[in-house]
Amino acid sequence: MRGSLNEMADSTEEGTQPDRPPLGSWARIYTLCCVLAVLVMALLYWFSQAFNVQS
Repeated sequence: MRGSLNEMADSTEEGTQPDRPPLGSWARIYTLCCVLAVLVMALLYWFSQAFNVQS
């Protein structure tokens, strides 16, 4: 039983590249998320100012 577990652990492909992050790098993804968050906040602020009902 133990031998089969070790064989499964060692059966990974040798020489393969590790998974690359989408869009090339994690820094680029983090920057994109921050920019999108600021855009969403600006859009929500604009909507709240445009539809503010003065009574």
